[in-house]
Amino acid sequence: MPRRERRRWQAAGRSMPLLPELRDRRLLIVDDEPEDRRTLSALAQSRGCAVREAADLQEMNAIRREWEPELLILDIVMPAPDGLAILRQLSEAHCRTPMILVSAHDTILLPARNLGRVYGVEIIDAMVKPIGTAAFTAAVRRAFAPIPRR
Repeated sequence: MPRRERRRWQAAGRSMPLLPELRDRRLLIVDDEPEDRRTLSALAQSRGCAVREAADLQEMNAIRREWEPELLILDIVMPAPDGLAILRQLSEAHCRTPMILVSAHDTILLPARNLGRVYGVEIIDAMVKPIGTAAFTAAVRRAFAPIPRR
C-alpha cells in the first residue's frame, strides 16, 4: 500500500482523568510507527491502563507470552508480516484477546474487521489514525465493559 503523508496526532496538552474501570488493565499496542505507539501508549496510560508496546510480530509474541495482555491494539498496515497476517496467526494460535484495529488507511479497516471476524477474533473497533482522545477512550472502555447477564 503506498505511503500517505502522515497526519499529525492532536497535541496532548491537557491532563486527562484516570478512569477507575481502566486502572491497571493490560494493553498491548502493536504498531511499526514509534510515534503512533508512543501517542497511543501515553493516552492509554493517562486513563490508568498498564501498557506495553511492540513494533512487530516477534516483539508482540514475546510480550504476549510473558504478560498476557487483556486488549491488543493492532496496526493493520505494517511491513511483513502485516496486521492481516498477524490476525490470521493469532486466530491459528486460538488467541481470545479482544482487539482494536487501527490504520492510517481507512479503506483497509472494514475488510480487516470482517477478516478478523471470519477468523473468530473479537474485534472491538476499527479506527482511523490519528485517533481522537474521546473515540479511543470509548473503544477501550467498551473492551472492558462488563458483559450484561441475562
